Amino acid sequence: MFAGDIVTHAAGLNEPKSVSKHAMTQSDVTYVTGLWDLSRPGRDFGSHYLHYFSQLLELDIALYIFADESLKDWVFERRSEKNTVFHGFSLDEIKHFYQDHWDATQKIRTDSEWQSQAEWLRQSPQATLEFYNPIVQSKLPWLNDVTFFDPFKSEEYFWIDAGITHTVRADLLSEVLGMPRSNRFIFLTYPHHGDSEIHGFDRTGMNQYCNMNFVDRISRGGFFGGDKFHINTLNGIYHELLKETQDAGYMGTEESIFTIMSYRHPEIIKTFELENGLLQPYFEDLRSHSLTQETILYIQTYNTPEQVRCLLESMNQYDPDLLKRPKVVLLDNSDDPEVEAGYQSLCGEFPFIERLKRDNPGITGGRVLAAEHFETTDAVQYLYFEDDMMLFDGHSTDRQGFPRRIDGLYQKLCKIMEAEGFDFLKLNFQELYAINTTNTAWFNVSQRVRQKAWPDTSSGPPYTQFDRIKSMYGLAYASGDIFYANWPHIMSRSANRRIFLDQKIQHPSEHNVMAHCYELWMQGDLNVAVLLASPIEHNRIHDYDRTARKEY
Repeated sequence: MFAGDIVTHAAGLNEPKSVSKHAMTQSDVTYVTGLWDLSRPGRDFGSHYLHYFSQLLELDIALYIFADESLKDWVFERRSEKNTVFHGFSLDEIKHFYQDHWDATQKIRTDSEWQSQAEWLRQSPQATLEFYNPIVQSKLPWLNDVTFFDPFKSEEYFWIDAGITHTVRADLLSEVLGMPRSNRFIFLTYPHHGDSEIHGFDRTGMNQYCNMNFVDRISRGGFFGGDKFHINTLNGIYHELLKETQDAGYMGTEESIFTIMSYRHPEIIKTFELENGLLQPYFEDLRSHSLTQETILYIQTYNTPEQVRCLLESMNQYDPDLLKRPKVVLLDNSDDPEVEAGYQSLCGEFPFIERLKRDNPGITGGRVLAAEHFETTDAVQYLYFEDDMMLFDGHSTDRQGFPRRIDGLYQKLCKIMEAEGFDFLKLNFQELYAINTTNTAWFNVSQRVRQKAWPDTSSGPPYTQFDRIKSMYGLAYASGDIFYANWPHIMSRSANRRIFLDQKIQHPSEHNVMAHCYELWMQGDLNVAVLLASPIEHNRIHDYDRTARKEY
């Protein structure tokens, strides 16, 4: 019933009969869960499942719940209608939803040869409970459907088991749920070396489906997810694998299919290795990782604290994640004692800012200081801004017709950087004195490099050589021989080292760094790109003494 079409709903699943009449809370992340009373031996529904489910319900997260209609009032005694969708779904509806796989599931689970693979399997829930596998094997299709319903207008969607607080502390979940996780789909995995089967799925068959000599890890089903594009793509893959393996007589649980997917599609799926199968270490790592952000935002300023305030306000208005997600470092190059009180007041107003004070090392000199400071951190990439590089306040286009308003700019930048492995990605196609249709590096490289790179363009600057134009999450970008500039960009750790640290640039002007980057690109040592968008505008609102301005 749930099909592999990534454009429409997995099973033509109807939206919930009742959605809150109140305005729904918007959230970066939607969590999806489900709960039914299957009378599982050894686990009382009230004292076990409802107890832990109630702890999940207490968390302030956007939650989409599949459950029997009889639980609805109980849920809303504990949850607000603004951050909760209750999708009443009976066992009969589950059977209909799962109908393409129902007969195969029931045939395999009652087969004596399948049950005889291991002593424990005959009494396992997947063997004894008619609805156990239909439910757990519907998790990904349900998650897929919610990406289309999208009541909370989210960027990411995760399945979270209703009883997760049985093994993960609720206070830890409260701290970390909602944090960005990965620019790909994520499965949590744990090592598994013994047994001739995996959850009832014959190990020899598992090895074959995974294209491995020996499968030594299993993907967990208690928590997984990612962005809409990857969920929709993997839903089709999941459906085909489930059908193919069941037709061949193989069956474990959803974790068996998830394991095959993680081995076969590492380009889409990111895995987090658990030592013993318990999920809590992942959330502890997420909390620890969030304290030392993967991205740093550097803002260079000179003698104008109010200009920085204007930039911060424009960032917060354009995309709050620009200030909320990365660590913010202010490169204060001021040398006027009269502005000190203004900067101290600014940092008091925005306490998340770390201030680095250097007296007027110059514009590109300050850019080099950012590179040197970044090398001392554990972050993987950084954004570079100067304090007059404001986020555009409007919805028009630039002179090339490219958009200036990009919703969710920060997270899209991070996802593109991870997916493409760019060394740096420029944030603006249109700059103040240059446009990326032509290669400004032509003016700054040596005559030797110019003749080698552009033997037929002695009369003027050449057009930029774009080798690929792509779009991800609705944001287009182009790679090629993109020239470096001190305009806002996001840069990787390895590129930072190659450009600024491996070989110290004498007289580090913007022109010299641009020439150096172009030579690295010619050698095949840089993979760079520019957005086909212009979200930044140069706007110097509060000025300084221009006679004191210098490059380095």
